[in-house]
Amino acid sequence: MSPPSKRALIADDEDMVRDFCSFGLQRMGYEVETAASVAAAKERIAQGGELDLVVIDLVFPDGSGGEIYASLLEHHAQAAVLLSSGYDAHDVLTGVGEGLAFLPKPYSLKELEAAVADALGEAERVA
Repeated sequence: MSPPSKRALIADDEDMVRDFCSFGLQRMGYEVETAASVAAAKERIAQGGELDLVVIDLVFPDGSGGEIYASLLEHHAQAAVLLSSGYDAHDVLTGVGEGLAFLPKPYSLKELEAAVADALGEAERVA
């Protein structure tokens, strides 16, 4: 019997970023779902079902990653969270998720793996 799969959601409005992150997470053993907007991410989160990791871009045309994070806290508080942005971490994390794992864009697969490990460590310390 194979071990249960880990499930991840990638919320990012850039196709290339979603594809790259999805590839990296699949290599790490995750089943990956994606959302291209705040509305789609919030809808997926509200549906329930297991989510072990959520990668959240912080800037979207239809809102902010902070809205996704708030929905996540309401429905999946146990999920590990990895915030990501091309903007400066201090500027985007203020008021959103200080202390959460952060991955600056652009990033490599090695940086993604390290940031996921950091996010999982943060989630374990809170649990």
